[in-house]
Amino acid sequence: MVNGQGGFYGSDLTVYAQRISADEVRAVIVDPNKNLDPRHGVVTVSLADSTTLVGFGAQSGQFFVAAPDSGWSVHLINKSDIRSLSYEGRSAMPSDYGAFFRIRT
Repeated sequence: MVNGQGGFYGSDLTVYAQRISADEVRAVIVDPNKNLDPRHGVVTVSLADSTTLVGFGAQSGQFFVAAPDSGWSVHLINKSDIRSLSYEGRSAMPSDYGAFFRIRT
């Protein structure tokens, strides 16, 4: 999302590229897992009713927000309904973007 427009999938990038160089932006795209804070990557949530959601998430008040891979639905989940939560330590961004940049540059 930039200036309030675009998808909700990633962070708001409105000022991101103003703080770092074009080479640093490219490095993050080419290797999205390098220096990744696991809390900002893929998460697996298992619920008390045996439902498992895989996507990304953020804690907000009493809810955990997850956007699972299937259907891109957003679920607001009461934390008391979460049986387990694991941060996968990888970005949801495809790791093969580097190949695209090598071809195009």
